[in-house]
Amino acid sequence: MNAGVVDRLCAAMYKLLQKKKFNRISIKELILEAKVNRSSYNYHFSDPEEVIDVMINTFRSDFEKSLMENYPTDADYPHRYTMFSILAYLKEKESFIRVMDKAGFGEKINMSIRNALLDYLNSIEVMCLSENGELYELTDDHLKDLRNRLHVHYMIGYINYWISKDFGVTSDEMMELLDEVEKVNKDISRYFRLMESKGSN
Repeated sequence: MNAGVVDRLCAAMYKLLQKKKFNRISIKELILEAKVNRSSYNYHFSDPEEVIDVMINTFRSDFEKSLMENYPTDADYPHRYTMFSILAYLKEKESFIRVMDKAGFGEKINMSIRNALLDYLNSIEVMCLSENGELYELTDDHLKDLRNRLHVHYMIGYINYWISKDFGVTSDEMMELLDEVEKVNKDISRYFRLMESKGSN
């Protein structure tokens, strides 16, 4: 795969999507905008939506990289810090998300965020908080998977709420949202700690 050709086609698609609907963009128009020939396009893609898929996969890959680079190794409120990092990254990508959503690919964006978050949580040791305030790790893999999916579910809810507020809320609303994230995380942690304790008895 020629990365230069793919990058030009993706950039051209993004530019065209800001002017017209996706179903009005022809392959001829796309390759002219990208300044590539038809054979180069055909070598990499068989359908314009495949270009969209590459764009969204790149968005997801960059998102996962940002999550790992901003992993809160010593934060007092790790889930609150992680959520803040997520919103900061998505704010950076606001134009891209808006364009994709307007073009009819909002659900693909939402799913890429969901899957990136799940992969992120599965790749790290998410610490739980016991009732006496001590950190611990779940040892049951099935419970870990359930816990991570539940985390992602409520995080997506907060993200969608934030996006519905035009990618911004007041500072007071942001603090309230982040406090709620930490509270829900503690509730989830206690629940799965109890589940694991019951399973070991």
